[in-house]
Amino acid sequence: MKNIHEKIGLIAIMLASSLALFIFLPTPFTAYSQPNDGNLSPADAITSQTPLQQCIQGDFHNLTSMELLLATYARMNTNINHFEIFIDQNNLKKTIFQTDFSSESVKNNDYFSINFPNIPQTDKLCFLLTSGDASPQNSITYWLNSQSQPVLKLTSTEPLYKVIRNIAEASQFDLPIWLVSALCLLYLCANIGAIFLIWNEASKSKKSSKTTPSHSRRTRQKRI
Repeated sequence: MKNIHEKIGLIAIMLASSLALFIFLPTPFTAYSQPNDGNLSPADAITSQTPLQQCIQGDFHNLTSMELLLATYARMNTNINHFEIFIDQNNLKKTIFQTDFSSESVKNNDYFSINFPNIPQTDKLCFLLTSGDASPQNSITYWLNSQSQPVLKLTSTEPLYKVIRNIAEASQFDLPIWLVSALCLLYLCANIGAIFLIWNEASKSKKSSKTTPSHSRRTRQKRI
């Protein structure tokens, strides 16, 4: 009985500690995704003459990265691309972040992720992707796909409890926050319980292997 109480107490301590840790754990989640518009005509090559520029409206908090669905025209490109994030205020451009990357690092028909310093809050985010040395024969482009994949995704990083709230608010099933929280907690408890059971069984096996002799002694039968 004592061992059972000790195990229950240990599980309770693990659950409480894990919940306290995970509730404030920084968690990335997709804050915005732009669906493909279904236009399957070839996209323009991204050059200085035909840059990719777009502004996104929304109530964004703690944005940390952007994923663009890009294509290489199934070839190896070597041009250098310039990426900027900026805010357009009264027709005045304020650059927040900028970086350069080579097209050699872009995979064909795949997402290219760009990480940037945390943007605490904005209701309008603009970005520019261009290339000064690109040409129609040496450039990348947006991938207009037929698989209903988003062509653009924005990622926010917030504490888990805020992520749970955002999931509940964005749920198409109109789930209450308490239910989403309960489901997340149940999932967490199930994982911790499974880890504990595996650890417990492994400990038992280790103890039994130590107590079991390496070879059994043969018993002699008495002769009548």
